[in-house]
Amino acid sequence: MRVAYQGEPGAFSEEAVQRLLPGAEGCGYPTFDEAVAAAVDGVTDAVLLPVENTIYGAVVRSYDLVGNSPLRLCGETVVLVRQCLIAAPGTSIESVRTVASHPVALEQCRRAIAAHGWKTRQALDTAGAVRALLDGSLDADAAIAGPLAAERYGATLLLADIQDDPSNSTRFLLGAREPLARELAGTEHDRSTLRLELANRAGSLHAALGLFAGQGINVRMLLSRPIPEQPWRYAFYLEVDADAERVEAALAALGDNGSGRLLGSYRGATR
Repeated sequence: MRVAYQGEPGAFSEEAVQRLLPGAEGCGYPTFDEAVAAAVDGVTDAVLLPVENTIYGAVVRSYDLVGNSPLRLCGETVVLVRQCLIAAPGTSIESVRTVASHPVALEQCRRAIAAHGWKTRQALDTAGAVRALLDGSLDADAAIAGPLAAERYGATLLLADIQDDPSNSTRFLLGAREPLARELAGTEHDRSTLRLELANRAGSLHAALGLFAGQGINVRMLLSRPIPEQPWRYAFYLEVDADAERVEAALAALGDNGSGRLLGSYRGATR
């Protein structure tokens, strides 16, 4: 099985692929859009996207792409984000003046950066920063990335676990086309993701959420996103603790309050 992800070999997304689907071949792409397109077009069998980080919050681009694609969500995994200071072999900690990484990774390591007085450089990808550091195309003394990146490119791990929060984690969702999505999801579903477009009137969101509350369904996440072709209108993405049957029943009861679409049901990795 080939699974697309955003990033370069050694990225946290590749680690997530290995965790969720041991033995699968991870295929890195420069952007989320290209990774999703690979799964939609059949170049890969599936795509694994980060959707939320415990520090950074929601990865909104992932929801936008899945919500407007034929892919079906069919799995979830969580990766503990271990940010490390990585450099070329022979580099000492004392010689490090500038560090490079993805903006989110730099944000997750504010304390270490401030404590050492490092200047920062932004890169497109954590693992990509390590690769560029080793081939000399990156103007920095070190990079911040996960230990897998150091191992992948033969770099030296100078400092481990420099992230501000030791529980820093990223949640990923797996998407694929039918019928593979149904096979990957299995038969035990306790989590679902859906997209709502509601009437533009007072109480429409309250009424929609009430349908889930009435069935005892816990709403774990609620995210609003603009609808590009309808200025100042918004779609809502929800993750709920319920299987497809219960979600479809709630959606059927929306009536003239709006419309909804189930994006997928799967076994949740978080509790």
